[in-house]
Amino acid sequence: MDDTTNQQTTTGGVDASSSSGSADGVVKPSGDAGVPTATETAAPPWSPDFTYEFDGKKREIDPLFRSVIKDEESLKKVRDYVQRADALTKYKGKVEGYEKDWKPVVDTVTKLQQFYAKGDHEKVFQTLGYDDQAIFQYVRNKLQQAQLPENERMAIEAKKQAELEKEQYSEQYSNQQSQLQQELSRVTQIEMDIELGKPEFVKMKEAYDKAYGDGSFKDLVIERGAYLVDQRGSHVRPGEVLQSVARDFMPFMSASQPTEDVQQQTQKPRVIPNVGKGSGSPARTAIRSMADLKKRAAQLGD
Repeated sequence: MDDTTNQQTTTGGVDASSSSGSADGVVKPSGDAGVPTATETAAPPWSPDFTYEFDGKKREIDPLFRSVIKDEESLKKVRDYVQRADALTKYKGKVEGYEKDWKPVVDTVTKLQQFYAKGDHEKVFQTLGYDDQAIFQYVRNKLQQAQLPENERMAIEAKKQAELEKEQYSEQYSNQQSQLQQELSRVTQIEMDIELGKPEFVKMKEAYDKAYGDGSFKDLVIERGAYLVDQRGSHVRPGEVLQSVARDFMPFMSASQPTEDVQQQTQKPRVIPNVGKGSGSPARTAIRSMADLKKRAAQLGD
């Protein structure tokens, strides 16, 4: 090849390696030009919120668990864990109460069912505490009743049936009362949350919780409500309970926070008008006629 060809080949190779072309012939610089730098794309530092809510109160995650929190996902898992732990602690007492009071009864009933299904009536009587003397007396009474006239037997059976129905009605009434009490408790809780959200109680709640901890004001209202119910012997609406609490604490709230009128007077002191100077003052206005007198009287009335 001649020198011209070599020069063109060399030039073309240099152009291809030093810059990149486009379809329209415009040469674009190579490298990372136009790509955002790490500083430009860096997200603001993540600041986790180590608080969580349980049983209507705000709590903080134990510092022991904070080291494993790296992002929102791990924070969510830790919150779920500590909430479950709090729930277990809360209901542990109820479970222990069941184990202590009700589990033995359930176990005894289960044994009685098993003995009766097998036809082992002697163990049934023994488990219930019947001795032979009590069993014999029961049998004698049944034999004596069997020898009575039919009308007397029917009267005895009717009395037993009436007593059984009375017990059933009493049990049903007790269950209904329990359900009504649960529903009343649920509705009362909703009403209390509504009342606590009203403007006239919000500042009082915030001030009390700030002094004694989150949820303290609500606990105070619940205690006052229990006291009023005990005194009256009937249900008391949350609004009435809050009014009772407000009557006790409102004077302290008013004393600690100046009223709006006092604040305005402090910010804007009164200015006494100077009526001794100026063309419109009484000293410079001459009264020469009845019309002037009426006019001045009108001005003073204004």
